Amino acid sequence: MKQYSRFFLFAKNNAFLIFLCVLLNILSGAGKSIGAIYLERITDALESNYLDKLLSYILIGGALTFGSYVIRWLGAIVPRYLMEKFSYEMRTALLRHLTKISFLTYEKFSTGELQSLIQNDTIKAGQIFYTVLSRLLNNIFLFIFSVWVMLLTDVKATIIAVIIVLSATVTNQWILKKMKKYEKTAQQSLGEMTQSLESIFNGMETVKTFWAKDFVKSDYLDKQQKYCMNKFKSARINAIRTLWYTFTENLCLYGSVAYLGYMGIKGAMSIGEVLMFIYLIKQIIMPIEVAFRWMSTLPMSSASWERILQKFNINAEKTKPENANTLAQINDVKIENLSFSYDKSIQIFNNLNLSLEKGKITGLFGSSGTGKTTLLKILSGLYFSPETTYKANGEKIDSLKPYVTYASLERSIFPMTIYENISLGDGNILPEEVKELLTELGFESWLTTLPDGIDTAVTNEDMSGGQKQALSTARALLSHRPIMILDEPFSALDSKKAELLSDILKKEKGNRIILITSHRSDKSNLFDLEIIL
Repeated sequence: MKQYSRFFLFAKNNAFLIFLCVLLNILSGAGKSIGAIYLERITDALESNYLDKLLSYILIGGALTFGSYVIRWLGAIVPRYLMEKFSYEMRTALLRHLTKISFLTYEKFSTGELQSLIQNDTIKAGQIFYTVLSRLLNNIFLFIFSVWVMLLTDVKATIIAVIIVLSATVTNQWILKKMKKYEKTAQQSLGEMTQSLESIFNGMETVKTFWAKDFVKSDYLDKQQKYCMNKFKSARINAIRTLWYTFTENLCLYGSVAYLGYMGIKGAMSIGEVLMFIYLIKQIIMPIEVAFRWMSTLPMSSASWERILQKFNINAEKTKPENANTLAQINDVKIENLSFSYDKSIQIFNNLNLSLEKGKITGLFGSSGTGKTTLLKILSGLYFSPETTYKANGEKIDSLKPYVTYASLERSIFPMTIYENISLGDGNILPEEVKELLTELGFESWLTTLPDGIDTAVTNEDMSGGQKQALSTARALLSHRPIMILDEPFSALDSKKAELLSDILKKEKGNRIILITSHRSDKSNLFDLEIIL
């Protein structure tokens, strides 16, 4: 039951709304079933010429029936709200949880999978509240009250009809289990399709240059075919399910009409009782229709929830607690016995020792595949190396994470303003500082072309490589943390802007420890220390 704990917690926190849904469904089912009794009374009044009672019967019966539909409509609004609220809370909880798992684990997920999970699966998982509290619960109470009224008229016919209905419901559940497997696989394929499309869009330059459109298209179509085949198998099972429903509905309806007609001819039932019973037969058949039509969403909701649950079941990263008193100034750092492997067969580092000092810019060099980026991620706390010992100013610390600002090679750009991209919510970073630093980096002319300067909203697609690099570097420079790590900060800059950045770094080295990777040979005179991997 642990896997449904979030459902139960959500239900507990919204107990009043759920109780309100149940109450409205009870009133709706009772009103419609009791209203059927007045159908019998109206018929009997017409047959017996009791015209003085006819109007009151019509008014009461009509009010009960119409009122039940109004209550049912009200009962559908609350579940819709609960569905949207649950989807919102699951998105929030999932995003929060993804930030807590190890970055190494996070990197294994495809972007398409996560997009599908956040955008689609959270909505489908939330649909269970609308399906159960609005569609299913309403018809369950309608079924119960209809059966109760029918039993007061003819026990034998009621029992036969109920047996047929329950048998159809059990069969329905068995068929739905078959659908669930294909729906779950289809959702996984949908995530793969999204990832494939995204890779095509992002790599369109490569696709066009290498004439690879047929190749990448075939890869996408293979994933689409897998998705379509699973949806087809699910639809095929659903078609069998619908056929079974049609057979059950007609068997129950025409069988009851024949029986009731026979009872009417014998005089065992009045015309009013026959009409009322047939009306109620339709009402107990209706839950079958709803079950067949709406319970098909439950396997999809369940499949989506299981996909979400796989991510929730990933334990949060276990790291050592950070020091309570963060060091404001660090003059030197020593890293001892640094070891790391992606798995047991590939050892990237084994007992590596490093020393970094304030006042000196350290250059990290090595050919591709030697582990430069991996080392930077370990030092910045993205990857965890439990055997490593860290010392700052000669004092042992748990990790460098609280002291490091890291500008990665990915140059993360968020769909927000330039100032927000650099400050990332840090109120200590003033807009004037951002504008001044971008000017020092040689991007003043770019800022003048923007309608709102640093308050202009930008996206990843709006910016050149150099502009993205400027924002990423400025973000690190203005963070004021004592250790700054820059991965290839010159790679997208022209010679003039690279020189401006060099001058800024030379001034900054007196304030903090700086570690840089670079392939720019003209920057060899910038480094006071060199580390070769």
